[in-house]
Amino acid sequence: MIDNPNPPSAPNLRQFNNLKDKINALIILCAVLTVAVIANLYFTFRLATTPQIPQETFISGSTIPAGIKHNGLALGEDNAPVTVEMFSDFQCPYCKQADTTVIPQLISTYVTTGKVKFVYRPFNFLGQESYDAAQAAYCANEQGKFWEYKEALFSNQEGENQGGFKHSRLLAMGQFVELDTPQFTACIQSNKYASQVQKDTQAGAARGVQGTPTFFVNGKVLKDNSQASLFQAIDTAVQ
Repeated sequence: MIDNPNPPSAPNLRQFNNLKDKINALIILCAVLTVAVIANLYFTFRLATTPQIPQETFISGSTIPAGIKHNGLALGEDNAPVTVEMFSDFQCPYCKQADTTVIPQLISTYVTTGKVKFVYRPFNFLGQESYDAAQAAYCANEQGKFWEYKEALFSNQEGENQGGFKHSRLLAMGQFVELDTPQFTACIQSNKYASQVQKDTQAGAARGVQGTPTFFVNGKVLKDNSQASLFQAIDTAVQ
């Protein structure tokens, strides 16, 4: 065997190892900096593309009495002898009037006593903001807060297609009713319920709905949407 005529000396070996350690440390530092830059760009992009939620004070609507069963867009017992359906547009001022006067009386008199199951049916015909509000209400329903969000919408109308239900304001209402903001935001931005909202309106039209609010009692449309006519129809159906 031929020996290496110039074996590395101990000092040269230490220098080599020190250089290698420095290179490794530099590689690690570069990797850390790269991850930090990418993370910063990601969050900057998210901030730029996420709608800004305004800090706004909203009006609270009526609350559902404790103990009432609610399942999605329905209030009351499934086996109630009478089902009342309300076709409604969130931008409709007459729907707001019914929601603040007729519906609380309906709930306290008939739903809490087990006589009526009340079902809200979105019927959107007043423009894009009606569709957007209905989609947002379905997104709130994912978190079990359809009724709270419905009240926020009706209580804070600002005229038809005047920006009252623009996306940033719909998101702010979600915060107002204490929804999980990231989940709610993602749901709205995805237009997840766009087809559902269109189907709701088509279904109402197929049943003869031409305006809002329109009430059905056990599947029969009321010609007169006054509280007196509605309650009389319920009393007749219960007998």
